[in-house]
Amino acid sequence: MLVLIGPEGGFHPSEVAYAGRRSDSGRFRLDRVSCGQRLLPWLLWLYWFRGILLVGVNEMKCMNKEPHQVLVELHQKFNENFSEWDSLGDHGLEKTFVGLQCIAAVGEVLEERKSSKHHDICCKVYDEIFSDGVSSVYLAANAMDKPAGIVLRRVLELGVAALYLWDMPHMAFSWNHHDQDLSFTEMLKYLNSKGFVSYINKENKVNIGNELIPTSRAQEIYGSLSDIVHGKIATFETSIPERFKFVNEDWSQFVMIIEEVLAMLVKAFLLRFDIADNMFAKVPQAKKEFS
Repeated sequence: MLVLIGPEGGFHPSEVAYAGRRSDSGRFRLDRVSCGQRLLPWLLWLYWFRGILLVGVNEMKCMNKEPHQVLVELHQKFNENFSEWDSLGDHGLEKTFVGLQCIAAVGEVLEERKSSKHHDICCKVYDEIFSDGVSSVYLAANAMDKPAGIVLRRVLELGVAALYLWDMPHMAFSWNHHDQDLSFTEMLKYLNSKGFVSYINKENKVNIGNELIPTSRAQEIYGSLSDIVHGKIATFETSIPERFKFVNEDWSQFVMIIEEVLAMLVKAFLLRFDIADNMFAKVPQAKKEFS
């Protein structure tokens, strides 16, 4: 169960990211970009500072203020965004958090099914996906749409990697010990190859059809989120009138995308690992979505 605990006046994303669950299984190579500890504070500082410059230099005269005061005023601004989000009648997060809880449950189930040293690496990925998912939601609720999209791309990429690495011990060790990059396209190609799909169909007595993960849609979402990461001009926040403000339509769009990403991943996990009964035992409300 997710319980968000934080100081009065709002949550720091690192607190939110680890409020739901925290891995006690040790540190991992991913901590070099750990969302809760390193990535998000940097993103927040950069995004907030850029925001205050663009919201109105003449109004706030931030260049003449102490850095501490600039951050205090930025915190107040984004608290206003969060208050607008909080006032919504329906936040529409039920499916999102069921999906996140399912991913956490998959990690717990696989922890009990490890049969190789490299599976220790794979199991740690699920905590990171959960943490990134909660962080992405929190950022979007504060109208920090671009950082939310950046972190959501990690959710999708790590979810695909969790599937791919389970059957690829040499790649898991290359990734964890030798800083080997993983290609999103190559991972999808492997997971949807005829041989791998036939193997899963035979092993788990299922009928996947052509693809374990819908390649075209996964690539489309990944490409859209990558445009944010790489600064494509069409993604510039500064070019729109409602910049750095909470907009209900933007929130709805974000929820729709994260729901799709999580559903895509959870369905693939269930097919690959044949653990529906185990997952539903841990997350009974998921039966409605994934049975």
